[in-house]
Amino acid sequence: MFEFSPLIFFHALYVGLTYALMAFGAMYYRQVLDNLETKKVRLGEDLFTFIDPASIAFIIVLCGLFCIFAFIAITRKPQTLFYVIPIAFAINIIQLIFRTQKQRGKVKTEGILIRYMLFISGNAAIRYDELVCVEIVRELFWFKIIFFTDETEAKAQCRMTDTVTKEFLKILESRSDATIMMERES
Repeated sequence: MFEFSPLIFFHALYVGLTYALMAFGAMYYRQVLDNLETKKVRLGEDLFTFIDPASIAFIIVLCGLFCIFAFIAITRKPQTLFYVIPIAFAINIIQLIFRTQKQRGKVKTEGILIRYMLFISGNAAIRYDELVCVEIVRELFWFKIIFFTDETEAKAQCRMTDTVTKEFLKILESRSDATIMMERES
């Protein structure tokens, strides 16, 4: 039932290594650009940082897919493709873990810096005195925080865990006159 070919595995590992060089190079380049953009932001000192829980959920889903494809790879007749796919998932998981750790949002003394990681590039810097409204929506396992700097259009949004949201609300209430709207599950 379980067949393993070291020769095919090493060929797949070579393809995976080539993919890793490109993936980590692109990640490093994007990280440097994000860091340069972040240095321009002047919002005071860091109070605390937070990680987007949706990123963690995405990493967990990728880990599940890695397990599925790894199981398929060892139960089928050895082919390079069956070995490359789990190797590529492993590379993406490691890449996302690094990116998640580096792209933490920052709650600062004069505002909040949201550093996007998944599907959106760039950062959003919002001063507390610019905020008109903050909408907090309970999602399945976390809260989505939507920031409004005028009455009609949201400037940015982020996701926070329950504990981080409570801490952020204390800071927001003490430093901003913005209206805070809490919604229940959507």
